[in-house]
Amino acid sequence: MQPIIPGESVSADGVGDAQTWASFDTPAYVRRGLTVEVEWRSLCDKLQHTWNEWTVPVGRLCSQLRHQAEGWEPFRPWLATEEDLDRLRRLDARLNQRLKYPPAKATWLWTLKGPLKRLARMVPAFNEVWGRHLATLDLGPLNRAREQYNRWYLLEKECAMRSTRSATGGFETIPSATVADLAAAFPPLPVFSLR
Repeated sequence: MQPIIPGESVSADGVGDAQTWASFDTPAYVRRGLTVEVEWRSLCDKLQHTWNEWTVPVGRLCSQLRHQAEGWEPFRPWLATEEDLDRLRRLDARLNQRLKYPPAKATWLWTLKGPLKRLARMVPAFNEVWGRHLATLDLGPLNRAREQYNRWYLLEKECAMRSTRSATGGFETIPSATVADLAAAFPPLPVFSLR
């Protein structure tokens, strides 16, 4: 026989009433907020996986060039501006491709000019393909979760807290997700130009 806690109602089977058990559940407004976060994180995780796969060829060539020239400074004469050298460094840092077997230093730097031109073409081509991919994504599930959050969050929180004032404090609606939001989360690769 279970002990009876003062003020708690007990059913005939000694289990307790539904209200007591329900009080241990996560409030609906918290679950709704978590659903919005989970939808966004899930979409970003899938995109990150795809981005990692699709950038391998660009990252591999970038890393090979850096190893063969022993840095980016030797490419300075072939780049259009000083900013392009910085863009090339940022590209390498962003891709962060680790080669299992890095190539040795090139005997002649001029042999790297062709691969550098190829890299300069690959980066904007990737950006274009990636932008088209983002535009094809179905944002419906994420935006439905956000719409439901905007519609029901305050009411559910007010019911849980039994206070309109406490429920509305700090609440902001979440706008519908757009391709621009995804592009901000996964910005284009830095594009550099050659002379």
